[in-house]
Amino acid sequence: MSTLLSDKWFLACVDRAIERCGKGLSPRQIGAFKRALAHTFETHPMARKLLQQSRPDLMAAVDKNKN
Repeated sequence: MSTLLSDKWFLACVDRAIERCGKGLSPRQIGAFKRALAHTFETHPMARKLLQQSRPDLMAAVDKNKN
């Protein structure tokens, strides 16, 4: 499981986005969205940069978990 999916701050950010834009999503779709977003923040260069700027400690945990 992704390190991000066990982080309360990351999940709170995702939940706020879902509240605003994803009201019609099923629980299965919400789970898939969370996993996809976590993957994006772990792998996409710009998303990684945003996460590094916001939460360097979390980015370090993500990188540590990959190795």
